[in-house]
Amino acid sequence: MSGLTITHADAGGVVFAPKLQVLQAEQQGKALALTQACALVITDAASMAKANDIAVVCAALEKEIEARRLYLKRPLIDTGKAIEAIIDGVAAPLGLARRSLVGRIAAYDRQQREAAAAAARKAAEDAEKERARLQAIDDDEHRQKVAAERAKAEADARELETIIGTPVAAEPVKVEAAPVVRVAPVAVAAPVPPAAVTTRMVAKLIVDERHPALAAFRVGGELLITVNHAAVRRALDAGAVLNGGTTWPWAHIEMCEQVAMKAVRT
Repeated sequence: MSGLTITHADAGGVVFAPKLQVLQAEQQGKALALTQACALVITDAASMAKANDIAVVCAALEKEIEARRLYLKRPLIDTGKAIEAIIDGVAAPLGLARRSLVGRIAAYDRQQREAAAAAARKAAEDAEKERARLQAIDDDEHRQKVAAERAKAEADARELETIIGTPVAAEPVKVEAAPVVRVAPVAVAAPVPPAAVTTRMVAKLIVDERHPALAAFRVGGELLITVNHAAVRRALDAGAVLNGGTTWPWAHIEMCEQVAMKAVRT
């Protein structure tokens, strides 16, 4: 067993340091002897009485060992609580401030991306409007050119008919098709500055512990059972509706935004 020394102070304030080896030396021999004695075979009233006595002594020794264990462990627990309190006093405000900052970073990053996406959509719409305007101009010019060529061909045919005295068909109009106007290149907006956080939409299981379906398992506002979230999620994914006979479910899947810090390379 370890030679760990644990310092205690008794009721009078006297500090002493019992060692774990003391407990081992004092109790291990007794425990071993009683462990062997528990192998007693009960065959009659006398052996039954002896077995009862051994069981009582075993229980008393187990209780004494447990009391010593708690006594020896208490300063470690107290020290652990003191460490947690000191660390929490330093880390908790920092963590709270960081989470608040990360939330604001994510919100600003989302606003910038939405603004950039909106600007890109407007630029594309404006480009399409300009393309349609130019296409309409080209189409109109093409129609006018076709009409002019057709009128010229018909006039030439009538003139030739007058000369030769025989009807002449007008020459087919040969005009190139109107050019297709392409969408003008859309100016790319300035890139969004990189953020220290990432955001994504994730499916989150929402359990309404106040739902009437769980009322039988609630006492004094506290739920007495542990909901198996993994099993509930599997049931919902399979198409189950968990409403407990009411008009709204006590568990459902909801898409939520998840914010996380990006990995920092050092």
